[in-house]
Amino acid sequence: MALFWCCASQAQAAGERINVIAKPVEFSILDPERREFGELRYLGGLILESRDKRFGGFSGLVLTRQGRRLLTVSDQGWWMSAELDYAGGRLSNLSKVRFGPLVNKRGKRWRRKRFQDAEAIATFGADESAGVLVGYERRPRMQLYKVDAEGLTGRPKPIAVPKAMKKGRKNKELEAVGRFGAGPNAGKYIALSEANLDKNGNVKGWMWRPGHKAERFSIRRRRDYSVTDLAILRGGDVAILERRLGFLKLPGTAIRLIKASALKKGATVDGRVLMEAAAPAQLVD
Repeated sequence: MALFWCCASQAQAAGERINVIAKPVEFSILDPERREFGELRYLGGLILESRDKRFGGFSGLVLTRQGRRLLTVSDQGWWMSAELDYAGGRLSNLSKVRFGPLVNKRGKRWRRKRFQDAEAIATFGADESAGVLVGYERRPRMQLYKVDAEGLTGRPKPIAVPKAMKKGRKNKELEAVGRFGAGPNAGKYIALSEANLDKNGNVKGWMWRPGHKAERFSIRRRRDYSVTDLAILRGGDVAILERRLGFLKLPGTAIRLIKASALKKGATVDGRVLMEAAAPAQLVD
């Protein structure tokens, strides 16, 4: 998927309304009535379009308010918020779309591309009330933004990250972020790389508490898949979204479940594949 400028920084952060067209889409192109995919059930998807030249390049999204609100960030340094509409239990449209810039500690929009490259977003607590974490890829870092009725607001608070997280392949160091609210890792942050690999070719990940040394682990790579996002479930288990792209390869999508108890310092974790699909199914990025 991946946005009025005013002189005042407060107005910049508040965002503005933009027109976005949403079209429902089925996951399977060949079998549009199909709902079950592996261990998961498809509840709907949307294709989003806008004539606004800033629209596009969305890299991460999170749903809040029990699936009624969407917050997303783009690799051009913008955020978007929207209310999700349902019909018959299926995702059907979105409304109240607002769009604004991701700002720095001075309340200004990042001016250079290397600072704008937002890659991931996750709630800090159980919902949006405690704010959202935004992870940046090109200059790897994490920041905590407040959230109000319009979207991301205020000046961000920087979150200290492991130094090793910044030592991978250029523009491939940070892909997914989160914070555990429950389970054995409650209170810890988690970050996964895209192509920062260990000596065995597996994907590096880190967990850490503020002020404490990070615990590094690895996610076993599956064939040609790359990590693209994560979601922390209620009990602390982690669902990892992966994609496959490449020359002479069918685009693919997979979701793996990593148990909270398996995430330990020095571990290489694999997990159970909940769903895997290849074109002509829709690619989830």
